[in-house]
Amino acid sequence: MFLWVRASFPRYRYDQIMRLGWKIFIPITLVWLVVVGLWIQSPFNIWQ
Repeated sequence: MFLWVRASFPRYRYDQIMRLGWKIFIPITLVWLVVVGLWIQSPFNIWQ
């Protein structure tokens, strides 16, 4: 199973992974933190 998964997906170089992190994952994470913060402050908060 492990070999099948490794052979199926392309291998990324270090610079490609870094670019993916800086241009996609960090902005998505920051937007998600803002969304969760606003949700916690709203009346729809489930932890009140």
